[in-house]
Amino acid sequence: VAGLIAMACGVSPVSSAACPNIPTSLEISNCAKPQNWSDLNNIVASNSRVVLCPFTIILTNDERPLKLNQQHEIICANEGECVIEGGKTQLKILSASASVSIHGFTFKEATRSAVIVTAPSEQSFCYTTFDSNDGARGSAIRGAKGTELFISQSSFVRNGAKLGTVFSEGKVEAVDSAFEDNFSTIGGSALYLKGGSNFTVRGTSFKNNTGGGNFISVADMFNDGGGNTGSGNVGACGANGAFVREEEKCVYFNGIGTDTNFTDETDEPTKFTVNGTYPLHPVPKNPPPGYFNYDMDDLEYGPTAWHKIPATQTDAYKYWKDLEEYMPADMTENTCDSKKSFNENRASPVNLRNTDDNCKEFHQFRPNRKVSGCRN
Repeated sequence: VAGLIAMACGVSPVSSAACPNIPTSLEISNCAKPQNWSDLNNIVASNSRVVLCPFTIILTNDERPLKLNQQHEIICANEGECVIEGGKTQLKILSASASVSIHGFTFKEATRSAVIVTAPSEQSFCYTTFDSNDGARGSAIRGAKGTELFISQSSFVRNGAKLGTVFSEGKVEAVDSAFEDNFSTIGGSALYLKGGSNFTVRGTSFKNNTGGGNFISVADMFNDGGGNTGSGNVGACGANGAFVREEEKCVYFNGIGTDTNFTDETDEPTKFTVNGTYPLHPVPKNPPPGYFNYDMDDLEYGPTAWHKIPATQTDAYKYWKDLEEYMPADMTENTCDSKKSFNENRASPVNLRNTDDNCKEFHQFRPNRKVSGCRN
């Protein structure tokens, strides 16, 4: 996209993809009308470019997603009126040879990410709506490493995820689009990008994206192309800023406001907290063995990664190891894994409790799982 300005990390902006050519009047008059999910699959598989008549198909959880492995342009004759509703995942773009353009669709109420992209190539979503979808990572779109997602004139509304309405480990470019009333429990209610990814945004509005963490959370590369607006969003950077995790930095839309760097602990805002109580400090450059924190956006050291910490590397184990033979539980076992224990990440490797009394040192260590749940 011409004129994009790299606002963080000196990163060059990604190049813009293109939406498919709008359908001709002849294509619209000859549009294909899918009768059911199987019929839609067959129509798409048989055409590299297809214009579809308006339809609404409601999926059950037993129906498999539409899988695309080649080049396709899939266009709705009337924008927004080709509706896929329900089911788990509705669309998967898979192979390296797949390059797909979706135009004028509505993906609605999927329960495990509406669209999953693993193809390491460019995919475009134009004049498309993602409404009320759910998913752990990427309720609307989930992109794997090496993927390139181009989003134009599209809307993301009322989606809910743990991480990101759009979650990607690759490149994402959003142009003239809208993210509104989306929610995340951990971070990235609008968008969450992992390391090695790149987000470019221009002319896009972000409104009332709430929940845990920051409404835009990127690992290291954020390019602001101008014309972006924000209001009512939640995050350490306020309603108008993207949080760059690697630099612990806010980058504000359109250069409005002062870029804030949190690497100096004295400059950390008090609002940059968990549950409004405990301030989060930057990850050390060389974290010691057993290091963890309470940052819900931090996938390496935060609560979602606590189960990976070797119990024997924690300060709690080192403090109590001389009394290990007298303890009623195995001190070498980390019980923070919600798949193995009942706690579902509701406690940290060290059990911290807020009481009205003086807390003795031994209260930090609680071997009875029924009392504390998670313990190192």
